[in-house]
Amino acid sequence: MKDKESGEEKEGRHFSFRVGPESAGARLDRFLAEQPEILEAHLSRTRLKNLIET
Repeated sequence: MKDKESGEEKEGRHFSFRVGPESAGARLDRFLAEQPEILEAHLSRTRLKNLIET
């Protein structure tokens, strides 16, 4: 991932989640957007959706 201001490569962040039965059938972008780690990283649901689609 490139830093918008400097154009330099940045190391990406990696996340790992377990999906419980109560979340079965949920949209992935919505599920992820509700996770504390994602909230702390300030990733919007739109950004998550774009990452999923790429």
